[in-house]
Amino acid sequence: MLLSEFRRRPASEQPAATEVLPDLKENETSADKFTQQLNNEADNGNEELHYGYAGFANELDEFEDDYEYEAAVDGSYPDDYDSSHLFGTESDSDKDLDDYESGDDSGDDSEDDFEEQACIRYEKNAGGFEFNSVGGEIVLRPGQLFVSVYEFRKVLKVFAIRNEFRLKKLKNEKTRVTCVCAAVGCTWRIHASLNWNKKSFQIKTHCPDHTCPRVDDNFEASLNWIEATYLHLFKANPDIKISVIAAGLMQKYGIECNNQRLYGAKRKAFELLGQDHKASYSKLFRYMHALLNSNPGSTVSLERDWFGGAEFLIFKRFFICFDSSRRGFFEGCRPMIGVDGCHLKGPYRGVLLTAVSIDANYGIYPLAMCVAETENNDSWQYFMDKLYDQVGCNSGEGLCFISDRQKGVLNALDRIFPLSLKRYCCRHIYANFKQKFLGLLLKKVFWRACRSLNAANFNSHMEELKTINPERYEWLMKIPTVCWAKHLFPPHTKCNHVTNNMTESFNNWINNFRGLPIVRMFEEIRRKTMRLIHRRHEAALGWNNELPPVVRRKVIKGREEARSLSIIFGHNETFEILEDVTKIVIVDLLKRKCDCGEWAISGMPCKHALCCIDAKRYNVEDYVHPFLKMAAYIAAYKHQIIPVPDEKMWPLLLHDNL
Repeated sequence: MLLSEFRRRPASEQPAATEVLPDLKENETSADKFTQQLNNEADNGNEELHYGYAGFANELDEFEDDYEYEAAVDGSYPDDYDSSHLFGTESDSDKDLDDYESGDDSGDDSEDDFEEQACIRYEKNAGGFEFNSVGGEIVLRPGQLFVSVYEFRKVLKVFAIRNEFRLKKLKNEKTRVTCVCAAVGCTWRIHASLNWNKKSFQIKTHCPDHTCPRVDDNFEASLNWIEATYLHLFKANPDIKISVIAAGLMQKYGIECNNQRLYGAKRKAFELLGQDHKASYSKLFRYMHALLNSNPGSTVSLERDWFGGAEFLIFKRFFICFDSSRRGFFEGCRPMIGVDGCHLKGPYRGVLLTAVSIDANYGIYPLAMCVAETENNDSWQYFMDKLYDQVGCNSGEGLCFISDRQKGVLNALDRIFPLSLKRYCCRHIYANFKQKFLGLLLKKVFWRACRSLNAANFNSHMEELKTINPERYEWLMKIPTVCWAKHLFPPHTKCNHVTNNMTESFNNWINNFRGLPIVRMFEEIRRKTMRLIHRRHEAALGWNNELPPVVRRKVIKGREEARSLSIIFGHNETFEILEDVTKIVIVDLLKRKCDCGEWAISGMPCKHALCCIDAKRYNVEDYVHPFLKMAAYIAAYKHQIIPVPDEKMWPLLLHDNL
């Protein structure tokens, strides 16, 4: 076979490396304290322990002894691995030698006779130039300067992975690195050492040609390199499958890795992220005071406890409700609050309890949030107690809470908000309903009953359900109908929701943050909420109509449905609407009342009322409840959350280690 058939793919066919080569001179992120510790150990002589990552998306992991790690797994080294550098020390005479000569004339590689013809040497007095990627590729040339030996190792590792060959290290010291291709007989070779002023690391000799085939299972793609390269994915999605990582390695680098190495990389990533999570809890006390200083009037609470005679205090719960959220809720939102909990994805788990409301444009309005150990009576009572400090008065009279009927929520509402109204999510009711009684017919009858707008329709559908199966009817009627039947909803809330989808939507809105360290999670949610408030407030200032966009669309849709109705004028703003020969609806514009019930519950004129309003040439905006107008929308979002300063500026207060 011809020797050219074994050569590496041309550079034009190599995958782009722009994202692999960020600015190598950037400092490590403040979150990488664990990496900094390893760097310090490497500087003290434990060079084989050193590895790092410059930012979570940085693919340039430290050039460490990958074969040594593989040996730790199976107990043996490959035949072509030279581990002598792990135990040798640098002599004083080596330190005094010239950089160039110490690299190429050290005596260890004098047997490489091919170097005279195949290698390109760097002229000592020719000067040097800074390493940069060329056209999105890694191009190594003699004379290139690197900030340190660590940067050179990082670049060399990625170069070997992208070009699909394994490295064999003849020298791997702080002052010089000499590597060849691990394939027997291959002529590729590189040597680098400190430059003349001892401040930079420079490539001195490079033999760029390969005479070996590509390697699919590249040991340079070590466990540590995979962990650092895909750390951002492990952080964004802790539940990511290793098959996704394996597909990414194959598509981007053409590398096949065994599952053992991928699982190990995932485990190490979680260990590293766990250090960030653990350290984040110790910041909560200062973070709490930073929030209170920036947003006076807010409720921010940290609860700690001792568990099992622990040496240090253990985190238990953390609650946040901004004063601006409280003001916006009372001035521009409907007195409707949805509460729910979702599981966190970090190494310490826990749940995030949330409370949201609805604005004039049917948008979700974030109100309060709390991290707790789990959903139980104690955690929900703690959450409701802190929420009462912001939105409660007179035992919650006038407020309406909608939940999934979790016992902890109901017990906490009975104790903290005894006079508040309760509404149950019909989707959760039906989920329990269908577990006991199967059948598509029952589903249709159930949803028709719970969405009925008047008592007559409700009773009709419930009788239909009773006829199908009395047992199912009795099970459903044991749940207070005032909590799930729409026609019994109190009219003052002006909200006709029968499900708790608003909290489910909020949980999905913050889904990407649920795996972050606790302080960063709260900060990301706060920033996203700040952007939401500002964007909605600026948009409302540009509206040229008194009705918000969603309300206007509902009016337009109602008018289209009203075209098929017949109207008979009555006495003193009363009307008789004929939907068909057998269905008659009475509308009273003065009392803002319709027999269908929709107008009173939602605050929006129904199709029957719109038919009468248009017939009288009245302005429909005068018949929409103030909760659904632009003035209420602007009032809800005119109170902005005040920014929180950088962590360095947080109050320096004495506190127990958490």
